[in-house]
Amino acid sequence: MGAKYKDGKGQLYTIEYNIKNPLRIEDDGGLEGAIELAAAARRAKGITNEQYENIVKGMRSNSAGFELLRDALEKNGYDGLVYRNVVEGKGDDSLVNLRKEQLKIIKEKNK
Repeated sequence: MGAKYKDGKGQLYTIEYNIKNPLRIEDDGGLEGAIELAAAARRAKGITNEQYENIVKGMRSNSAGFELLRDALEKNGYDGLVYRNVVEGKGDDSLVNLRKEQLKIIKEKNK
């Protein structure tokens, strides 16, 4: 999977994703932090109620919450999240990688 991205200076990048089995979640317009993503994963039945409660109880920071969510999703066989982006993407699919190694960012030559 891949996407094009242009930064604020006009530099074009290609972003390649190595995500094979993402969990499809619903975007309610509030997918901003670990708790919101974990709740969406629970609603999509990608994590159990027990796993969700463990994320909430173990979350000392947003980054710790993301780590707990990543671990739960990977344990359940998922390697990312995908959702129809109703806010920024106006209906396009957006991907959330679980590990930085799943992304490859390639700087394009400007024409």
